[in-house]
Amino acid sequence: MMTDIRIAVGAKKVFSKIGGSLLKGFRGVENFGEADRVTIHRDYTTISTLPGFAFGVKERIRLLEDERKEKSNEEDRSFIDERIAMLSSGVGYINIGGATEAEKRSRYDTVEDSVRAAQSAFEKGVVPGGGWTFRHAFMDAVKTFSEDELSEMDSMAMEMMAAASYAPFHSIIENAWLDPNAYSLTKGVYNILTGSYEDPGETTIKKHNSNY
Repeated sequence: MMTDIRIAVGAKKVFSKIGGSLLKGFRGVENFGEADRVTIHRDYTTISTLPGFAFGVKERIRLLEDERKEKSNEEDRSFIDERIAMLSSGVGYINIGGATEAEKRSRYDTVEDSVRAAQSAFEKGVVPGGGWTFRHAFMDAVKTFSEDELSEMDSMAMEMMAAASYAPFHSIIENAWLDPNAYSLTKGVYNILTGSYEDPGETTIKKHNSNY
């Protein structure tokens, strides 16, 4: 891992066996490499490399890919995959501004929510949105029960869950100033913008699985 970082920033090795020392003969900022930008967060650090080190990074990725082929242990292969992903991934910068501090903060929060949603979708996947998944998850769960098995309390709880599973779709329709009673989730995912139903497997209306 340290070698990956060293190659990415163009730093030199510091090993006692080759006579390198921070105190003897290894002074000078040029020995420690350089980067376009380094962003330090509480949980991780992002290093944006300079174009001049691109060839070394590509060569390092090629060597890691060859090393991965030789590994039979799934844990070792997974660790190498993580290293390759770190070296090959890109970084996007979003500049946010506003006429006032309040406007800038509002825009920042909106962008932050979008970025986290995209990260969560990438890591955890997506499901059909528009309230469709909540409702159909409940309907699938109901199929596993028989009415004869349910007590009076169970039936009351089922009714409450039924109302709760329909609530997201109901709110979406109401917020668009439409009558919820005129629409149904049995026809597919309803797209408010186009005014049409879409197939759940192909719809552009998505809900990310989020831990945030």
